[in-house]
Amino acid sequence: MKKWITQSVGLLMSGFLFGQTENTQEKEQPMKGYEINGLITGKYTGKVYLVKEDGMHGPQTKVDSCEVIDGRFQFKGDSVPEQSVIYFIQSHDEQLAPIFLEGGQINMTMRADYFLGSSTKGTINNNLWRLHQLQTTG
Repeated sequence: MKKWITQSVGLLMSGFLFGQTENTQEKEQPMKGYEINGLITGKYTGKVYLVKEDGMHGPQTKVDSCEVIDGRFQFKGDSVPEQSVIYFIQSHDEQLAPIFLEGGQINMTMRADYFLGSSTKGTINNNLWRLHQLQTTG
């Protein structure tokens, strides 16, 4: 009887585990690059810049720029750093909104007069940062 129960449980478990395997050909491949979609509320005209900072409070390098049209902007890139790194979206008047640059689609919302209060989501570290912001402000 014990042998029969053990075999039955083993058969059920193997069926369960087999059902959990995924067909890698059908699975959607993760995005290798990044796509940042931004929305600026309030009146904003001009460009925004994707900025990398070398070290804490170090020199800033503008990596990319784009025109804001109807309050929207988008950055796309094919490569991301191996480890998630904080970059910034910079306004024409040098306000900064922090963002973790990592593979995937990232969505940002910010006010034209207060970039620092931006809301960012879409990738693991940006979601965690947003959760941290929500916990510390509310």
